[in-house]
Amino acid sequence: MPSIIEYISKLPPNEKKIASRIHELVCGMLPGATEKFTYGVPHYYGSSRICFLWPSSVSGGKIKEGAVFGFCRGNLMANEEGLLKPLDKTNISMIHYSSVKDINEPVLRGLLAEAIMIDERVSLTDHLKKGIKKNKK
Repeated sequence: MPSIIEYISKLPPNEKKIASRIHELVCGMLPGATEKFTYGVPHYYGSSRICFLWPSSVSGGKIKEGAVFGFCRGNLMANEEGLLKPLDKTNISMIHYSSVKDINEPVLRGLLAEAIMIDERVSLTDHLKKGIKKNKK
């Protein structure tokens, strides 16, 4: 599998602009993130999957242009701006960007910060649960 930068470089021009900007923002907010391809698209991990980028040219997506940026635990996010759209009966919520001009960077940074906090909270909760189970034995 190519690196995410190589992957983005091969996207159609509009998708490449959107994906490049989102990738830069994510890497700035999650400098230690693990980057993996899952379902053929880039995912960014902290303790677990936090978010992903799904360009419209990749099969399996539900959009015809631009790209989707999704949050793997979007169902736990406040979504005060109403930008996040839930994906069917999953925990995922997404934002569709038709062009790079649609990206409101301060809002997206806020959403990323919230997603990172949720990931850290879930990781801590899981860790504490494991400790409680060990102590009961």
